[in-house]
Amino acid sequence: MKELPLPWSLTSGLVLLCVLYRTIQYVQFRMRYRFPPQEPGVPVFGNLFQILRADTWRYLKELSHKHGEMYVNSSSPRPAYISKKSSTAGSL
Repeated sequence: MKELPLPWSLTSGLVLLCVLYRTIQYVQFRMRYRFPPQEPGVPVFGNLFQILRADTWRYLKELSHKHGEMYVNSSSPRPAYISKKSSTAGSL
């Protein structure tokens, strides 16, 4: 069997270092920019199954009461920022 160019310990150390670096970047980004609250959903479909209910408006109204003036809904590939007031939407 051929020898690997890098020992396993060095390779796993580099992978761990990359994961740690990306995690720190993500945490710093989330601390720097404050995002509105988001309703958790299914990983690929987001909140699509909750939106497609028969009482869509009632669901959106419940979310606005739960999360406040502005929240994020991920029912499509791009998140939708939903606001109760037009003045809040203008401040984005």
